[in-house]
Parts: sequence; structure tokens; C-alpha cells
Amino acid sequence: MSGKGIARASEVVATNEAVSVDQRAGAHARGVGNTPRSSPHFNTLIDYLTIRFDGDFSPDCEVAKNLAGPLCLDFGAEVDDEKGRYGYTTKRFYDEETCVIWGGDRNASLSSSHTWIIEVSGSGCRAFERRFVDRYLEMHSEGVPESELDKATALQWALVIDTALLFGGHVTRIDVAVDDFSGRVPYSGVIKKIESRSYLSSLRSRGRDGTLEDPLVEKQGIGESVSYYIGSKSCVMLNVYNKKAERESKACVVDIPSWTRWELRYHDRYAVACAPEVSAALKENRFPAFAAGLLGGIVSFRSLSSNPDRAHLSRYPVWRPWERFLKGVSSHKIICQVRAESTVSSNAKWLNRDAGKALSRFAFASPENAEASFIYLLNSGFSRFGSKDLIVVNNYRKEKGLPVYSSKEECLKNASGWFDVFRDIPAEVESLFGKQALKLGSAKYDSESFKGRKEGN
Repeated sequence: MSGKGIARASEVVATNEAVSVDQRAGAHARGVGNTPRSSPHFNTLIDYLTIRFDGDFSPDCEVAKNLAGPLCLDFGAEVDDEKGRYGYTTKRFYDEETCVIWGGDRNASLSSSHTWIIEVSGSGCRAFERRFVDRYLEMHSEGVPESELDKATALQWALVIDTALLFGGHVTRIDVAVDDFSGRVPYSGVIKKIESRSYLSSLRSRGRDGTLEDPLVEKQGIGESVSYYIGSKSCVMLNVYNKKAERESKACVVDIPSWTRWELRYHDRYAVACAPEVSAALKENRFPAFAAGLLGGIVSFRSLSSNPDRAHLSRYPVWRPWERFLKGVSSHKIICQVRAESTVSSNAKWLNRDAGKALSRFAFASPENAEASFIYLLNSGFSRFGSKDLIVVNNYRKEKGLPVYSSKEECLKNASGWFDVFRDIPAEVESLFGKQALKLGSAKYDSESFKGRKEGN
């Protein structure tokens, strides 16, 4: 499946210059994943990248020395320091919207007392591509075909990601964007579909109680410049907006009739899972189909009847413009397994670092209730214990050469000293933690039945 790949700044993005694409007669737009190079009605690009590293930053540190080449940056350049963000004390820009942020003790990771990050924003991504293309052209005296520049730029992006991962980088955000210049999915129609909730989406938000909810839809702006955000900033979010109107609002000339931007923003563990897949797609020359597949896996607009059955939206046909837009594309979702940092060892470090002082404060305030409170907390936590938690426990037991548990019930049986012996809940503990029902195995114990159960009964 061929297609237009990574967008370079010289092709479709400008600051205060006109933006245009080939709209000559006879050019026929097909789906975004298989648009021929000669008909650039669609484009795909990386539009944000943030990577966190353990340790302290310096221009001479191992990570900086090895990333300088792939990023086409000189970390030893003399630039002014600015006030940091995200809890860090210092920020240093090395190029347009490409910065290193470090300093302070608020950003310790589980494996290091200090961390620092490299952040490349959307305009920073375009600036990186300009730096690379300039360097690439300097190395080739003869003319270089556009297709070769596209492929070389994609491979350079993959090199940046692979190098960062090789040196322990933890990708905390990566955005994949799809640009539609064809107008085949009218933005006015997209607005109506979103506001009437005429779509299916794999995106979910988590409520305060931890349960999955329908995705939050946030609307920003007015008129033609309105943007919609679907999903959650803590995992995956879709941002769709009228890029033409957004650029024109910044006094840019956009010499094309239509430009809709679809941004897929992956955060935290989803960014960790997404980054290697992005790199593989870039190296295998299939990034357009990959990006379009991600979009298709996140949202599907539907043509609904006047009184639709919203409990079964999947039964309704796909909105025809959306179907044409993603013609020939296989939907794809970024799947996250158990959190990489969620291990018994990391849980112990977290308890010691973040909860240890609070527990000791409580124990000193009420030493006679310390053990009863600990048992209560264990049982309360176990009532929310699920299959992913069982995987984490078994991974630790495998590392220690211990037999694994086949079920949650077997965990309960093996830990009977804590979970099978109950006692009265002191009134003071109840007042602090609140009365709640605790479910253990097939039995349910509330504050009344919680007391008096003896071992062996």
C-alpha cells in the first residue's frame, strides 16, 4: 500500500507563507492509507514527541551525545536557560519548540532520583525535519527526488525513536497526525456527528471510582476554528479541528480549499506501547496506512436514523464520507498490557516513598489500632484485586522461583493468615476509613459479618 508519508515543512506546513497542494484536474483522491504520491490529498506525520530519561542532564551525558546526531542538534551550543515546567526547574531551547527540561527533585522515577526530558512540539517536529533535509541535501551534490527525501526523513524519525529507547528513554507522549486536504470528510459534517454522538469510539475515560465511562468530549473555540477533544489526557485522545481556519487565524495564507487535522495523542503507557510500532511502520515504509489504521481504530462515524438505538450503534452503517476516507485501511489499536512500572518491586518502592510516612503518622497517632487498620486495608484492596493484579503477583513469584497462583482464590487461601482471620473493626478505624463492604471470594463481609470469624471455620 503506497502513500504519502511523513510531511516535511517545505511541503505542507508554513509559518507565514502560502500553503498549497496539488489540485490539478484528473487527480483522483483515494483513501488516506493508499493515496498515490502524485495526488497529495492526504498526509501523515509525527506531530509531538516527549521522552523522559533517568539521571541528570548535561550536554556531555551519554544520552545527549548519542541523540545529538539523530536529532541534528548541538547540545553543547550556548543558549539561555529558562524557567522549567512540569515540576522541573530549568528549560533550555535548542531549536524552535525543541527543548530539554531538567532540574529539581520532584520528578524522581522508580529507578532514579532524578529525571529529565526532551520535548519536541508540533512546530519542533517540522523544524527537526528541516534540519535533517538541509543536512541530507548538503551530503548529495546532485538533485534528490522528493520520494527519496520522504523516505530518508521517515528513517531519520525511526532512528530518533530507536536511539532514545536504546538508551533507556521512556516515551511519555507521541502524536500521530493525519491531514485531509481533499474535503471528502466535510468538517461541518464532522461537527454534527460529534455533537450528536453519532459515532463509535474505542476511547474511554475513567471516572473517579475507577470505572470506565464514555469518552469526555471537550469543545474549544468558536465558528470555523472550533476544536474537539475526545478521550482522556491520561491515555489516548483524539483532537480534530479545521487546520485551515487555525492557520488563517494566525495570519497565515493557506491556498487550499480544505484542511482538516486529525491528531491522535498517546500519553504515558500508551505512548510507551505506540512508539516502537511507529518506528517499525516508518522503517517498513507503511506509515500512511499505519496512521490511518490508528484513526480507524479510534473512531467510526455512523449514519443514524431519526430515533436511533444508541445501545447498538454498531448496527448502523458507516457514514459514507468516512468510509471513503478510510477506504482499504485496516483498523489498528495500540494495546497496552500490564503497566511496565506496575510490579511488586515498584509497588514496594512507591509505598515506601509516597505512603510510608502517612502510614507511620497514623500508627503513631493510634498504635493500638495499627494492626487492625493494616488488615482492613489489605482486605479492602483485595476486594478490587483483578486479573492484571494476579499477573503482577505471579511475575514476581516467577522471578523468585516460587510457584504461581492459578486464581485469585488460591491467593486468598495461601494468605489465610491475613485474609481468613477476621476480628472486630474498631470504631475508630471505621470512622477513619468509612464503612464499606469487602468481598472475598464468593463471600461478602460488611462491618457486621467482618467480626468474629476464626481461622479454620
